[in-house]
Amino acid sequence: MTKLYNIINKQERDDKLSYTLGLDKDHIIYQAHFPQEPITPGACVIEMAKELLQERFNCDLEVKKISNVKFLSTISPKQVNTINIDFLKIKEQEGVISAQTIVYNENIIFSKLSFECIKTQ
Repeated sequence: MTKLYNIINKQERDDKLSYTLGLDKDHIIYQAHFPQEPITPGACVIEMAKELLQERFNCDLEVKKISNVKFLSTISPKQVNTINIDFLKIKEQEGVISAQTIVYNENIIFSKLSFECIKTQ
């Protein structure tokens, strides 16, 4: 199965980690959610954020807690083919990784998320 996204760019500086992702508009998830007007499910946005932290820390993670999530605009692969995910205030302590995340494209903020993951390795 193909991935819902591919990493186009990654930048890390100070306490900020930024990714630019290309969305696969032909991915099966968009055929189910929804065929005529596809949008990226909120659960997939959370999963993408978790997978990017896994890539950054080179470990398997499980979402432990979502303390705040706001979906402000839908992500439609018909309208945008790239999104940016910025991780702010990343902290790692005793096997728990927490971060604040902003998902956006140009001037549109799609979502904001604060969550914690635990290492499963």
